[in-house]
Amino acid sequence: IALSDRINDFFQSNYSLGAVPISVLGSVLSFLVRECSLICKKIDMLPDADGSSLDILSYMSGLIKGASRRHLRACGCYGQIGEFFCFTILQKLGAWPNSIITESYGCFALAASLNFANQGMMIDSSRMLDKAMILSPLIVGDVQDFVSYVRHHVSGFLFFDIFPCVVGDFSFMKDKIQGISLRSHPMELEKNDFVPQTFFSEYVEESKPLVIRGFASSWGALDTWRDLNFFIASYGHRLVPIEVGSMSDGTMKEELMTISDFFETYMIKSRDIGFWDIQTLQEKTSLIAYLAQFRIFDHIPELVSGLEGISFFQGGHIEQNAWIGTGGTRTPLHFDSYDNILVQVVGVKYVRLYNADQTNKLYVINANGSTEKSFCRQGNFSAVNCEFEDAKKHPLCLKATYMDTILYPGDALFIPAGCWHYIRSLSTSFSVNSFW
Repeated sequence: IALSDRINDFFQSNYSLGAVPISVLGSVLSFLVRECSLICKKIDMLPDADGSSLDILSYMSGLIKGASRRHLRACGCYGQIGEFFCFTILQKLGAWPNSIITESYGCFALAASLNFANQGMMIDSSRMLDKAMILSPLIVGDVQDFVSYVRHHVSGFLFFDIFPCVVGDFSFMKDKIQGISLRSHPMELEKNDFVPQTFFSEYVEESKPLVIRGFASSWGALDTWRDLNFFIASYGHRLVPIEVGSMSDGTMKEELMTISDFFETYMIKSRDIGFWDIQTLQEKTSLIAYLAQFRIFDHIPELVSGLEGISFFQGGHIEQNAWIGTGGTRTPLHFDSYDNILVQVVGVKYVRLYNADQTNKLYVINANGSTEKSFCRQGNFSAVNCEFEDAKKHPLCLKATYMDTILYPGDALFIPAGCWHYIRSLSTSFSVNSFW
């Protein structure tokens, strides 16, 4: 009741406009009214064992009222309440939330971000906007002017202690890398021998993996991204989803944290360790963290300037992701439904590949089976724990044939759709992949 009285007081006040330009404000408020109205029409489809749909509907109705009347405090108040309420639900649901919850979350977080910006609280506005973009299908194009406004003005509020912190090149660990026993290499080409037409006819169409040495040797990111302080100084305030712990042994949990916290807590310590062998990753599990399969270029588009792109694609959808993490990160054995090019930018990775004809030896986790690992529910993960195989539980996997390789900075690996792959970071690592 007290909360309701406070919000009604906001509606009685004349407070509406502040720091945000009216043109930018109007586009966001119109977006909120339109999207919230659509959500309210779908709210009855939400499973409602605990009555949460009525709460969301109430907060959403208040948000629509505030946005329609341009009462920013009321709009922001409902936004913050709704954001907290839906965030709690999302934490309970894990990786498979109802779309209505994620859409609602995006609107509430956007409203809260707008109110923060209108009060000049730009860091709070930026972080709330990040949460909206990470946890919901927010259509950035519809509110691009506001996104640009926040990103531009937040820079004046940022102060980070800067000190040299460069990831070493692979030469310092060359002897240790050469000690890794490789079974059978995939085909390799040097950059100068790579011909796009031949690549498509002999590798893509034939579903054959290919390593392209030096593919990205001219990318500026190979030098820029080695300096961890480049990310801290430029984007330390930005929120990102980080996997802490190991996905392979079930200890992994996902947390939202700022890039500065991620780098200072995990990446710099990983850089100090240098080479991560099997023993190190077992002993330093608490120091393993991964920004995994994150569409970072949608959130920080200026990072694209460090990449030359993959120019030989002709049409088709390209989805680019970043993989930024400590040494010791392990991506469990799985396959993707799209062709994939993985480019190593900083650090070194070990990759193991099984062709699709080895599937019957890889103990595929049934998508319909009961499992606590939500990432396995798509039916494209193996129960085999690569490099730690259990001969009693999975005897056939020891008979499966595979290829393996080491990727160095600038190298690229073509992984065909349906090709099983396992990846382990041997050092602090930055990678970019493209699905098409």
